[in-house]
Amino acid sequence: MWFKISRDRLEELINRIVPVIPSRTPYPIIQSILCSTQKGRLTLLATDLDIYVKTSSEIEAAEEARVLLPGRKLAGIVKESTAGEIEFIKEENRVILKAGRSTFRIPILDPDEFPKMFERPSAIQFNIEASSLKGLFEGVEFAVSRGEDRPAMTGVLWEIKPQRNRMVATDGHRMALSEDKESVPEIAEQSHILPTKIFGFLPKELEGSIDVFLDEAKIGLSFEATEVVSRLIEGPYPDYEKVIPAEINNLLTVHREELTAALRRMMIFTNQVTRQIKFVLGSKNLQLFAFSPEGEEAQEELTASYKGDSFEVAYNGSYLLDVLRHLESDEVVFEITGALSAALLRGPGEREKQNRLYLLMPILLD
Repeated sequence: MWFKISRDRLEELINRIVPVIPSRTPYPIIQSILCSTQKGRLTLLATDLDIYVKTSSEIEAAEEARVLLPGRKLAGIVKESTAGEIEFIKEENRVILKAGRSTFRIPILDPDEFPKMFERPSAIQFNIEASSLKGLFEGVEFAVSRGEDRPAMTGVLWEIKPQRNRMVATDGHRMALSEDKESVPEIAEQSHILPTKIFGFLPKELEGSIDVFLDEAKIGLSFEATEVVSRLIEGPYPDYEKVIPAEINNLLTVHREELTAALRRMMIFTNQVTRQIKFVLGSKNLQLFAFSPEGEEAQEELTASYKGDSFEVAYNGSYLLDVLRHLESDEVVFEITGALSAALLRGPGEREKQNRLYLLMPILLD
């Protein structure tokens, strides 16, 4: 016997690292998991060459050893097993897994062929509450660009300055800004572009603090016997502060849930490409219009508070719903410069606090 481990514990460990394993790659070796036992601990390591994820747990092992096992097959065996415990037996060229009445014989690869893990960054080190880090990211994640033509915009900008702990994301059509002034690391000013994938390794139920390690090229996150080390995305990041309007001529306030419900109804009749919703501003109430390519029309009127000029403006309804989902206030405030300028969306009082601000570009009226 090499070692034994409970099935539930092994599944928990594998689930922490298996998302990094690429389903397709010109380097089949990185579809494996490096399993090693040393000093009474089992360590699992996986990578896609940009991100390395390592996790470990105490076990009783009969020997110290390192083997490479096929990652997704190992995950599948553990997931489907009904045994309470899984036994690993190491032979010269294979590993035997015994799980209840099931036995699996798996050829092993040379562990020395597996890429060496990045060294943990050491220039900057601090800790941050898990709730703060996850909250910042959750507030901006939806606005990250999915295109590869501007790599910097496929990540999130993380800025740390005195009294400022902020994340920003944009895809060029919308921008999201999330800030936590209650949890600001006491370090020198930092500005880095983080790949969004690293946040997927933070367990939903994670509490307490996360140790963060940074240098100019990499970021490391350490929590609950798990370590994630990733390359940073090269910049520069767009100058997002330049597009936040300083002077606002038109102010619209409307109940967030009522607007959300109305938009969902209107979306039934929108163009599937533009998702255009027309806002008619100028009266006491907000008027919404949607038109389908087949000539169908939807109209809705909502109670609202409006101060400003009379004009029409259109927005992508899907993008607008994304913003409304990420605001927590009962009301949403639109700060609108004009029909051709970006609108700033926030909760009442959020411009001063800047906990969450959203910028949405208009679209040309059909």
